[in-house]
Amino acid sequence: MTTLALNQNSIPFANASGLLTENSNELVWDNANSRAGIGTATPNAKLTVEGVVSLLETTSPGDDTGYGKVFVKSSDSLLYFRDDGGTEYNLTGGSSSETWVSKSANYTAVAGDNILADTSGGAFTITLPASASRGDKIQFIDSTSSFATNNLTIGRNALNIMGLAEDMTVSTDNVSFGLVYDNAANGWRIF
Repeated sequence: MTTLALNQNSIPFANASGLLTENSNELVWDNANSRAGIGTATPNAKLTVEGVVSLLETTSPGDDTGYGKVFVKSSDSLLYFRDDGGTEYNLTGGSSSETWVSKSANYTAVAGDNILADTSGGAFTITLPASASRGDKIQFIDSTSSFATNNLTIGRNALNIMGLAEDMTVSTDNVSFGLVYDNAANGWRIF
C-alpha cells in the first residue's frame, strides 16, 4: 500500500480515475476550529461555502427537534426556513414573480398583496385580513402622490397594528411601506 502525503486540512476524495486525491483550496477541514470549507481554504464558521449552493426542490421536510432546515419548496420554487416546530418562513421576501395590483376604492387585502394605492379620486380604506400568520406581508405604494390630500386608511380588521387596536391613517405623499404580521399582541408591524 502506498502512503499519500496530504496537505494539512485537506479532505481526500476519489477522483474520476478512482485514485485518492485532494484539493486543499476547495475542500478542507480545519481541525483546530472544527470547521469545514467548500470553495475556500479558510472556513470562518462550522460550514463555510464560497460559491453557489444548489438545492433540490422538495416538499416540506419533516421536523427534527432542535434543528431547522433551509430548502427550496417545489410548489413555488422559493427558499424557505422550517423551524423544529414545523413553522415555515419564506426567505425570499416575496413571490417568484412579484405582482402589483392597483386599487382606488375600498378593498380587503390578502397576505402577499402588493398594492399600488390610488387615492387621487378620494380617500378609501384597505382592510387587512381577518386572520394572519407570523410572517404574512402586505406592501403599499402611493401610486399617485395623493395620500396627503386623500388619506389611505388601513383597517385593522380586529388585529392590532403596531401593537395598537386602531386603524392606521396614511397621510404622506409618495410613501411606500409594508406590514408584516408578528403575533396577537404586536399585530401588524411596519417594515
